[in-house]
Amino acid sequence: TKAHPASPTTENDWVQLTSPTAPGGTVLDLAIAQDTPDTVYALLQGPPNPRLFRSLDAALSWTQSYTFSQQVDNIALDPADSASIYAGGEDGLFHSVDSGLSWTQVYTLGQVVEVVSSTLIYAGGQIASSPECWYGKTLIATSTDGGTSWASSSLGCSGELAALAVNPQDLHIAFAGSVADGKVDKIWRSGDGGQSWQSVLGYPWLSWGLYSLVIDPQAPQHIYVSDGYGLNYSLDDGQTWNDSDALPQNAYKLAFGNNSLYAVPYWGSQGAYVYRSDDGGFTWWQTIQTLPKGAWALQAAPDGTLYAGLWAYGLWRSLNNGASWQEVDSGIR
Repeated sequence: TKAHPASPTTENDWVQLTSPTAPGGTVLDLAIAQDTPDTVYALLQGPPNPRLFRSLDAALSWTQSYTFSQQVDNIALDPADSASIYAGGEDGLFHSVDSGLSWTQVYTLGQVVEVVSSTLIYAGGQIASSPECWYGKTLIATSTDGGTSWASSSLGCSGELAALAVNPQDLHIAFAGSVADGKVDKIWRSGDGGQSWQSVLGYPWLSWGLYSLVIDPQAPQHIYVSDGYGLNYSLDDGQTWNDSDALPQNAYKLAFGNNSLYAVPYWGSQGAYVYRSDDGGFTWWQTIQTLPKGAWALQAAPDGTLYAGLWAYGLWRSLNNGASWQEVDSGIR
């Protein structure tokens, strides 16, 4: 029989019970190994600090790998090595070569990180504001030696770096998005591997937040940006942009999987529909089943499995292109 904890010594005393699992929290980010798709990492925010969990069975069960003392809010994997993982946030960029058991800081900025290969890494963020740069200077750095050395370039006084994506067929082409005062400021393009950046889309109207920036892996001249009002897209490598009116107005997390584009509302207290487009965002299908909350993280595995991390509502998985979902957070309360 299970032993009971020691009895309180007085009627006003309490005895803490041992929790069967680690404390949960909001899912900040997800990362899926390209070489072994059943390996999935989840970064959770919650008391007391951000924690990293790993699954080796496609999210059916999880074990905690690490509790950070630093503030990190995004993770990225080396596409050729599932044990090599990066975690970044306002305290910098950190690297682990042992599946998250130990960490070494490799750069001072890490609010956004994109690991293109074992050697090529993009990272960036915002440095402190000053009287001449009210929103703070935005920097994007690249490393071509796996994080040993870095070369940075400035986007000027553009505020927070919110998103970054690299063309999978031409690694010299990358897009980034900056946010100033909570509003999307600009979408930027680099054609020389991050050495210089040019603004390709400015927002003269109030457009709250920047929630996703993705590139179609099959047609990399197609770029999609989700802001607080909906979806914007370019079909010509960022030269011209259009608003998508096929989706309900909302802020979305975006992901490509099985040649389809998926969109899940970033927030939604009464259930969030999952949307799928098979033609690059022109037309959309809406699922019948909803997720219980909006998704803070959305990722697709190479085999097409979809994973969604919800706000304080667990991890969910779909094996049928988003049509139905199951909660998969065993080991994470």
